[in-house]
Amino acid sequence: MGNTGHEVNPAALKQGSGAAAGVREQLGKDGRIPDETTQTAAQALGAENFQLGTALKHTGELWYAQITTLHQACHKIEQSLAAGAGGYQLNEDKTELSMAEIAKFFE
Repeated sequence: MGNTGHEVNPAALKQGSGAAAGVREQLGKDGRIPDETTQTAAQALGAENFQLGTALKHTGELWYAQITTLHQACHKIEQSLAAGAGGYQLNEDKTELSMAEIAKFFE
């Protein structure tokens, strides 16, 4: 527990980082499933001069962009939580070592 009154749990931060990694990995698989079929359908509709082909193509591009943004956000969350957990644990370890050194003078 630090001066701020907030308790930090590095294990929970690591768990959150792992969960974000899991979501990111799943997005990388499931989020890309519609790519090929959407583009194929858009091309087929466009070849028949349906305006829907162009609209479907734009929708597919937007989907791809949004999945990419979400994928990047999950990666950022994963990295930030892992770094926070590591930094906090390092600080706690240093504090514990310092306290042990101080305690030697009172033995």
